Amino acid sequence: MTETAVRPRRGPKPRFTQADLVDTALAVIDAEGFEALSLRAVARELGVTSMAIYTYVASREELYRLVVDRLVSESLAVFTWPEHWPDALRAFAESLSELIARHPALVDAFAAGQMSTEVAMSVADQMLQRLLDGGLPLRVAGVAYAAMHALVLGHAVLREAGRAVDATGGSLRTPALAAYAQSEGRLRDASLRDMLDLLIAGIEAS
Repeated sequence: MTETAVRPRRGPKPRFTQADLVDTALAVIDAEGFEALSLRAVARELGVTSMAIYTYVASREELYRLVVDRLVSESLAVFTWPEHWPDALRAFAESLSELIARHPALVDAFAAGQMSTEVAMSVADQMLQRLLDGGLPLRVAGVAYAAMHALVLGHAVLREAGRAVDATGGSLRTPALAAYAQSEGRLRDASLRDMLDLLIAGIEAS
């Protein structure tokens, strides 16, 4: 496609807006996962030709970025950064967890490297800066951010697994797991807040 071919002012007026395009792309993702997102799938849902999609985007990758930026921007609209880094880390992690809970396919987007848009990276930079402003050394701040991210994504995977039917049938025969299950429930049901508390305690002790 040429540059002029993707400018909205050229050609016939589209029957949908960019917001409609992103809404539809997000609906496809929520229903079928990030792998199912294509210009053809979105065009089908909008009732237009695939070529009509090029009015707003030049590629599927650009459409990915628009969806990611929409989700991140909507989360930021209701997010307030706490002053102290432990509170900021908890709030950021919980906000990210809630976003993934609403759109579980984001786990696949992270795995595919689709979350590295300019808007998303700006948010990551803000979180890292709060860790640095809190007095954490650069390496510790970076590891803390990465650990928080891994924790949230891992918790999301456990959460989705917990929604599946438990096919094991009988009782647990391993003593440590059986003891934990009797006292606390399933390992995969451990709360994100408890995990974050342990992470922050480890960072503070480092």
